[in-house]
Amino acid sequence: MEGELTEAVAGVARFLIQVSVKDKPDLGIAPTPNIGVFISVKPELQGVVDMSEGEFQRLLTLATSDRLKWIFVAFTLPVRRSALITCIDFNTRAPDDET
Repeated sequence: MEGELTEAVAGVARFLIQVSVKDKPDLGIAPTPNIGVFISVKPELQGVVDMSEGEFQRLLTLATSDRLKWIFVAFTLPVRRSALITCIDFNTRAPDDET
């Protein structure tokens, strides 16, 4: 997935996230529980996220039916050009969409 951030992070406004299927996604081995990592923050945020087959199928359905409208990503402050992804949520509408 790729797109534009609503708010730039350290001057970066584009993101690219690769999603992979994993039988049993874990919370990583870092002190902060995480579901993925931004492996690079410049010139764009490039991340990888593992998810279960069911989660991946739901995401694939949203994306292929053109219903994926909003992605929320929470992550730690970047250190040495990388950051841990602690939460990711996919939605059919933006938070400010009243319909």
